[in-house]
Amino acid sequence: MLDWFQKRMNPEFDLTIPPVSVGEGGLLAGTHVASNLGWRPVEALCAGDKVLTFDHGMQTIVEVCARP
Repeated sequence: MLDWFQKRMNPEFDLTIPPVSVGEGGLLAGTHVASNLGWRPVEALCAGDKVLTFDHGMQTIVEVCARP
């Protein structure tokens, strides 16, 4: 599972489903996120909280949108 990048970089790798960019990202309810207050469920976070990202370390949440 963790070797997805190596597989993707292999020219013989056949990607049967083309990647699709939908222009949005998000987290499912119940997902725990590392924040400046410890591990918290994503629905407990709000604008101004800081969360740990893989790319840029601790980042401040600017906006929170919830969809049913």
